Amino acid sequence: MPVNLKGRSFLTLKDFTPDEIRYMLNLAADLKAKKRAGIRGNLLAGKNIVLLFEKTSTRTRCAFEVAAYDEGANVTFLDSKSSQMGKKETMVDTAKVLGRFYDGIEYRGYDQKVVEGLAANAGVPVWNGLTDVDHPTQALADILTLMENTKKPLSKCKLVFCGDTRNNVAYCLMYICAKLGIHYVGWGPKELAPAADVVEYCREVGKETGAVVEYGEDKALLKGAMVLQFFLPGVPSIYYGDEAGLQGWKDPFNRRCYPWGNEDTELVEYTRQMAKIRREHPAFAEGAMEFLVLEEKVLGFARYILLNGSRAVVLMNRSDETAMVSLRDKCFEKYAFSTVISGICDGDAVILPAHSYAVVSAVRSNQAKTQ
Repeated sequence: MPVNLKGRSFLTLKDFTPDEIRYMLNLAADLKAKKRAGIRGNLLAGKNIVLLFEKTSTRTRCAFEVAAYDEGANVTFLDSKSSQMGKKETMVDTAKVLGRFYDGIEYRGYDQKVVEGLAANAGVPVWNGLTDVDHPTQALADILTLMENTKKPLSKCKLVFCGDTRNNVAYCLMYICAKLGIHYVGWGPKELAPAADVVEYCREVGKETGAVVEYGEDKALLKGAMVLQFFLPGVPSIYYGDEAGLQGWKDPFNRRCYPWGNEDTELVEYTRQMAKIRREHPAFAEGAMEFLVLEEKVLGFARYILLNGSRAVVLMNRSDETAMVSLRDKCFEKYAFSTVISGICDGDAVILPAHSYAVVSAVRSNQAKTQ
């Protein structure tokens, strides 16, 4: 089905069909590949774009400016100090003035009604770079990253968001998951639960796309997400207080003091254990990865460094029931296992209680034969 987005504003993903969102993701992938190949684009040659920022940013500003320059556009940056919007002139007046000068407006600020008002009065496309309730460009970037790093179709993927599940990023991820048929799980305390109307909207969309939208506060779900955070490729980023069960909230409360004496000792020890495993096994810091087990209950993957033979296999039970994995299974035929670093082992079987994980050190089977 042909897709034409020319002249459309980008205020929320709720305004777009699944096909239109897929088109934007595929276009982003093509533009990214073109940039890597050193091909300078001209899709925006002769165009002028203004970035209107009421709220500061590093990545959003840089991303918009570089993307515009790469395709030949000129960019003007206006922050709250250099714009009269909301001070000497109304938002409507600002929209009309900027719409006469520029071919497009990117807004980053607070109230969703402001970006909607700009779009209604500017006469040119307006793009939402963040408001208090939405961050659609972030959601596109996150799903593009998911597409680049998994071989599964998006309809077979599960995205887990931990913490304040009522914030703008959580909401935009719920919207895009609902639109694309992705299984979305939000984890957080009841007081930070998403609004009922947002959940209902996403579940209604999911009836058409096959998406599942869940919310929970089970600590086991948080632990499962942390396993992936520590053992998949990349550098684990523990936001201050996450390891102690400190809740997110909004500024300035998300920077409140560490809860000395009131930490969640279970989470602290759990985090410490995973950090120790990662620190002692170089494969987690520098190694490549391959998936070994991918089924409804158990996720398994190997991390390895070819030169020094450092290898480890991670098994994670994603279900509410106990699972058992045989290390003699065909998917492990390339590996000879030595030590169970973490987890429960019974002979050649690893027993995984609900939402638990195990880490087993290993060597390639051909190496084991020569040692």
